[in-house]
Amino acid sequence: MRATLAETNQVHKGEIMPKKPTQGALIAEALLIDKNLTSYNTKFKDGALVQVMQKINEEGLPLLMSHNTEKFPVGAWFEATVKDEAVFSKFFVPREINEYDDIKARIETGILDSVSIGFSAKVHECSICGNDIYDFENCEHIPGKQYGDETCCVMLDDIKPSEASLVYSGAVPAAKIVDTDVKSEFFVKNELNFSEGQLEVVQHKCTYHICNETQNEGENMPEEKFQELQTKFDELNSKFMNTREELVTAKEEAIQFKEKASKYDEVSEKLQDVESKYSEYVQKLQEKVEALAAPFDANYKAPEDIEAIFADIEKFVEEAKALPTGQQSHVEDEEVEYQVPADAFKV
Repeated sequence: MRATLAETNQVHKGEIMPKKPTQGALIAEALLIDKNLTSYNTKFKDGALVQVMQKINEEGLPLLMSHNTEKFPVGAWFEATVKDEAVFSKFFVPREINEYDDIKARIETGILDSVSIGFSAKVHECSICGNDIYDFENCEHIPGKQYGDETCCVMLDDIKPSEASLVYSGAVPAAKIVDTDVKSEFFVKNELNFSEGQLEVVQHKCTYHICNETQNEGENMPEEKFQELQTKFDELNSKFMNTREELVTAKEEAIQFKEKASKYDEVSEKLQDVESKYSEYVQKLQEKVEALAAPFDANYKAPEDIEAIFADIEKFVEEAKALPTGQQSHVEDEEVEYQVPADAFKV
């Protein structure tokens, strides 16, 4: 009896296809990431190592060539472990994959021995202050710069691996292939071993083999293809360097802005205090000049402009000085009082 579509979907819902090597597949093991400083001034925290291991063991991880996401994976990563503060994982390339022979030859001769992981991270912690490296308000440090005895770097955590690639040189210096069946085949086939007495012979024969393989690879690659790859690499590298410089510049400008903003707040507080005291001072002057003007004009209102207030004070003082003293003189026993017309000093 054939299962219905609904039943089939129910059975397979949430399942992930196992990543297991087929018969005759190329199998190798590599150190994928560790806790040491990378070429991007970053470090993986303990949690990040565990997250990579769990991702590989639970779902597997695609094996790409040079992080080229425009092409299908050539293999897969499986069986990861964390030991000696590093993640070790195996990968395989099936014989049925077109690139199998090419990858096998490159690995067995040692031409291709580096790996690199692609991932996104939610935690970018500054190693100096512990804040988010992108939080310009709370972190003033720049990765790669020296602060006292410590160089700033970014501590990565809560990461989501998307793939891991075979590359010519990875950001993690120790990310290398550490064990593979094809390397063993190469030394057995050439009657070599790792004993101390034959170490020099091994080095000589490997060098000769690598030179031949490199020459053959160069001959087989069309010049146009090589130029295309070189141009693309130069463009991407230039964009990366420009973006990195822009980020550093922007962060330095943000630090300067933050310093100016702090000084602005300080000056603003002082200004508010001065304005408050100034307002009180003007009010007192207005009260005084109105009291001074009362004998001349009962309806007088002092101006708000402090210069005008001082001008009025000077005017009323001069007018007050010109008033008679109010002294009395006796003329034939009659009192005489000098009277000044009420409107004589009206403003």
